[in-house]
Amino acid sequence: MSYKFKFALMSKKSENKSEKIDTDLIRHFMLGGTSDKDAQRISKKHSAKVDLHLDETSRDYDLLADSEKLDAQLQHLEKQINRAIANGNHKIEVIHGKGAGKLKAAVEKYLKHHPAVKNYRLLEDKARQGGATEVVFK
Repeated sequence: MSYKFKFALMSKKSENKSEKIDTDLIRHFMLGGTSDKDAQRISKKHSAKVDLHLDETSRDYDLLADSEKLDAQLQHLEKQINRAIANGNHKIEVIHGKGAGKLKAAVEKYLKHHPAVKNYRLLEDKARQGGATEVVFK
């Protein structure tokens, strides 16, 4: 497996030309990414999606108590927000689903007090129908 780190190199033939350091890729591997497939995902600088459905957030979600399920989902959100900020994303789309609204309310409460969140809004277009929230970072 080859990692595509680009370091500034100066050659004798072309002293004026240098390759740029790929900080996004370095950041990706520092956050634990290992495959080239993962590295392709970080190339989408402006936005990312975070799915908070239980099958996406926890392997053993069927063994968790109801209160633990919400905690697992919010921990996943926190981890993905930190990862998005580290990757240089300007915004993310948090998919919480429509359901009874407990997760949506918990996400809103979490975002309201997060220091890196500039603003957020419920996405109510035809595709999402209120089951997702757009979060913009400072």
